[in-house]
Order: sequence, then C-alpha cells, then structure tokens
Amino acid sequence: MGMALWFVLGTAAELIKVYPLIVEAQKRKLEWYVLTTGQSGLNFWKQYDDFSLSRAQATELFSAQEDLKSSKKAAQWFFQVLPKSKASILRKIQESFKTLPSKNDFWIVHGDTFSTLIGTVYGRRLGVPVVHVEAGMRSGHLLSPFPEELNRRFVSKLARYHMAPDENAAQNLYKEGIRKNVTVTNGNTVLDSLHTAIEHLKPSQLPSGEYVVTNFHRFENLGSSDRWNAMINVALAAAKKFPVYFVLQPNARHKIDNDLESKTRLEKAGVHIVDRMPFSRFMHLLHNSQYMISDGGSNQQECYYLGKPCLIMRDRTESIEGINSTCVISKFDQSIINEFMENPFKYQRDEVRPLKRPTDIIFESLQL
Repeated sequence: MGMALWFVLGTAAELIKVYPLIVEAQKRKLEWYVLTTGQSGLNFWKQYDDFSLSRAQATELFSAQEDLKSSKKAAQWFFQVLPKSKASILRKIQESFKTLPSKNDFWIVHGDTFSTLIGTVYGRRLGVPVVHVEAGMRSGHLLSPFPEELNRRFVSKLARYHMAPDENAAQNLYKEGIRKNVTVTNGNTVLDSLHTAIEHLKPSQLPSGEYVVTNFHRFENLGSSDRWNAMINVALAAAKKFPVYFVLQPNARHKIDNDLESKTRLEKAGVHIVDRMPFSRFMHLLHNSQYMISDGGSNQQECYYLGKPCLIMRDRTESIEGINSTCVISKFDQSIINEFMENPFKYQRDEVRPLKRPTDIIFESLQL
C-alpha cells in the first residue's frame, strides 16, 4: 500500500471540518481511513452517513452507543480511552482494514476536543506524523474555555505539522516556540464544508419566512445556572420579534429535559425546540436565518463566512473570525446583549469567498 491518510475523530463537528479533506483524498485517489474515539457515538455516525461516506473506511477504536451528555461522563470516557496501548490500537486497525499505518502516512486530528488530544497521543505512540488541522488557536486564558484551551496547547507540543487557519494562529505557535511545519491556510476548513453543503446538498422542508437560530452546548455554560438562564432569556428576547429555532446538542437536550420550567417558558413563547440535525440541513437553516445566537466556536466561524450576525454567549473566544464584523462576544454582559438585540442587522456582511480553498493549501503543504 502507498501513503495513506488516517483521520482520528471523535465528534460530528470534527468530522464536518475534515470532510473536505476526505473528499479531496477521494478525488486524488489516496488511501484514507477514519478512526473514531467514541466521544460522540450516536451523532458522529449520523453525520458520517449524511455525508454518504463509506462505512468500510471507518472503525471504532472505542465503541460507544451514545453521546457524552455531561462533563462527568466525558471525564470517565477520557480516562478509559487515553491509556489504550499501541498493540491494541494496531490490532484494531489490522482487524478493520487489513493494513497498518506507516511512518510515511499522515495521522490527522482536528481542533481542540478530548478526541483531538487522544488522537494525537495515539499517533505519537504509533510513530506516525501527526497533522493538526485548526492549529494555533488560543483564547489567551489557560483554563478558559476548559478543557479546550489545554487540549490545544498539549496537541501543539505533540503534533509535527500545524495547519493554522490564519496568521494570528500561526503567531501564537511561534510565540510558543513552534516554528517548523507551520502552514497558514487562509481560512478554516469549515469554509469549504459549508459552501459544499449550501451549493450541492439541498434539504427539504426548511422553515419559510424570517426566523432566528440558537445553539448552545458548552459544558461550562450548561453547568452554570446563571449562564444557562442568560441563554434562555436571550432566546426569549429574540422570540418577541421572530420565530426561534432552538437547536439542541445532546448535552443541551439532556439539560432542557431536566429543566421543565425553562422548557415551558420557551414553548409558551413559541420557540421551536429541535434536536441537532445533519450539517447540510443546519447550514441551510443558518444560511436562511436572520441571525444566530450561539456559544460555539464553529458557529462563530460559519456566521463569519456566511456574513451572518451572531451573538456569542461566551466570555472570550479562541477564534478571530467575525470579531469586529459579524460577531459580538456577549461576555454575559446585559448591556452588550441588549445592544446586539436592538439591531443585529448592523452586523450583516457579505459572504467570504477566498481565492484558494484551505483544503487545497493543506494538501499542497503536505505535498499530497
């Protein structure tokens, strides 16, 4: 077998952002395989099937039948999966694909999740060069957001190739003494994913008319009653002017189902409470919306590339996309929230269309 790409992923969000790389590998007739960690045992496979990717190209390093819905379960899973030995990893790969990775291959991880860190550690154990996509992003605070900021910094120390989405991320790596194999991709790969979804995948039964989308999922927000209430209140404020689609990640579904008071308030206000949906459908939902309220870094990036106003329910963000243009960091400051809600449309911008796709820059950098 020639050179192969090994994608080690745990969440649907990671899969969404490496999807353009998988498609490009297929176009170039490169061998590729997906190894899942089990972090999102349900939604990962839903998204995988939505992209119509071959199940024969993927396997579970750690089997899971559900998504992690609490920080406690996430910690338990992490300490079960991290110690997995080199021998057991190789045995699973051999059983699944009848081949093994070599030092001439690339071991690709994405982002800042526990799976990113686990995948990087596994790659180092096997001696396969680790490529970190979305490298160098920093919030500037070691424990906020937790554990994502720590994961990013650990992975940067262990990876061999660093695909930084912008010059700011590259400078962060340089300041940490990481100067070799740093490539600026001039955008996040989610840019390639969202345009593919909008232009080529047309879902049916999208809402008609004007509406707003909300999406909350971060553990530090769901675990804080003050922040959770602030996010409920801002969704209710939006519902006074527009229908609101309150999109729930698995952990947020768990939260709302155990907070019947908030659920009732939302329903009485006419808020549509809907479960997480495949990426292609969600991108069309977002693309046709008036604006978005979210605590997600990916949503921040997506709104920037689509030119969509976005209120970010966080204290700080590691992403620079959209700051001072489409996106406003709330800092959970009511005056900032009120200012955005009074006229979100002043943050509307044109869509972003780069001259060269981030995916193409990554493949050129790795000489694929």
